[in-house]
Amino acid sequence: MAKENKSRQEIRLDQSYRERYDLLKKGIPSWIKIPPFEAFIKSSLPYQLKKGQKEVVYARSLTLKREWSKEFWRKKTEKLGLTPTEKRDFQVVVIPPSREKNGDKDFSKKFYADLKTNRLGKYSVAKYIRGKRYRGDPYESRHSIENFKSVISVYIVASPLSKGDFADINFVAEQYLMNGAKEVILVAPFIADQRDDKNVKKTKQGEPFEYNGRIIKIKAWMQSLAPFISKIITFETHSSATQSFAALAGIPLAPISYEEELIGQISHRLKKKNFDPTKWKVVRPDLGRNLVATNIQQFFGIEGVNIDQVRNSDTLGKEAETLPDELKRKLKGTNVILYDDEAGTFGTIKNVAKQLIPAEVKSINIFLGHARLQQGWTANLKWIIEKCRKNNISLKVYVTDSRVPVGSLRHFMDKYPDKIKILSVAKKTRNVIEANVKGVDFWTETNFKGINFERGLLQYIKDGDNN
Repeated sequence: MAKENKSRQEIRLDQSYRERYDLLKKGIPSWIKIPPFEAFIKSSLPYQLKKGQKEVVYARSLTLKREWSKEFWRKKTEKLGLTPTEKRDFQVVVIPPSREKNGDKDFSKKFYADLKTNRLGKYSVAKYIRGKRYRGDPYESRHSIENFKSVISVYIVASPLSKGDFADINFVAEQYLMNGAKEVILVAPFIADQRDDKNVKKTKQGEPFEYNGRIIKIKAWMQSLAPFISKIITFETHSSATQSFAALAGIPLAPISYEEELIGQISHRLKKKNFDPTKWKVVRPDLGRNLVATNIQQFFGIEGVNIDQVRNSDTLGKEAETLPDELKRKLKGTNVILYDDEAGTFGTIKNVAKQLIPAEVKSINIFLGHARLQQGWTANLKWIIEKCRKNNISLKVYVTDSRVPVGSLRHFMDKYPDKIKILSVAKKTRNVIEANVKGVDFWTETNFKGINFERGLLQYIKDGDNN
């Protein structure tokens, strides 16, 4: 009953920015110097509940200003003070996800095999080995780091999905730090719980925000890494909250996009001599996807189309607005590009497909950063596939192997072998490490081995939100 009453508490919208900033300090260890007031997009700062409640409530994703994030990364680099020689004295260690001993279902197996064959740096790649459980006890097991070397700089490569994965990262980092390492960088193709960036809800349109009692896990994960991790490089973050909570834990984080790898699958069609940009459209279902979509539009000269979603005040479900006839005529016979940071239920994409199919588009090309599959995804994707087939619309889904998918993706692919293509992020992960060793500035570099890091920084906010 207490939990139910708590979930009905409204938040205090009358609090000043200074009061909201002070709430950031709650739960942060005193030895961590949190970012200054001016580092944050003010409208993203947290509130408290009404009636004197103590909870800290995030009504939207906590967001850092881009320039501050860039400077934070630079100052941390200066503070570490590694010489070029020390930066080259590094080792890469791979941690497969706990639920997949050898990394069979994510990028780590291929990445490890690549580094075993093609060494990165002067040391062979290391690997975290989880030992056998002692007499079947799940809490007692031996762990080791295969091919461990005492080095100055360490790159831990892992996609943490559980608290055990985060604990393993800290265990490995501590072993290197105890043996003389000065810098530990986590390179994470995926980090779990990035969607847990708000803990309020609106029950109906126009009603005030209400606290729903949800715990924001990513905040706790970042604080758990704080004593051991110097910097984080991660890919296709769901929101700006990941970077902000990392900064609150004292860790600079560089968010990178999979844009080039995913769109690269069709770039040969977009760059050929007889390419007609009027035959292509980039569809934008909401603001988060607009950031990458706008880059794609500008780079290839393709027109963008907004398909807004509205929330049903009774069911709380989202539906795409019906397209006007003029927009249907514009979409007819075109090839559509849909870009998303990850696949959950495929609900948003299904909503968009419901509007694209009657518009008689020629093809739908779906690009997904991560396979974060949730209950209902198979039914939604099957619906999209079958509707496209009946209407003679070509459909292709591209997704990375950045994480172990929750759903039975491989089984689905066996049933629809020509509809889904999984892309390896092993090469991109290697390139990012090489870039950091060489001192490439992810914040300003526009071209490193074909990867445009600048376009991959997804935390752009309009100037009006900075004030």
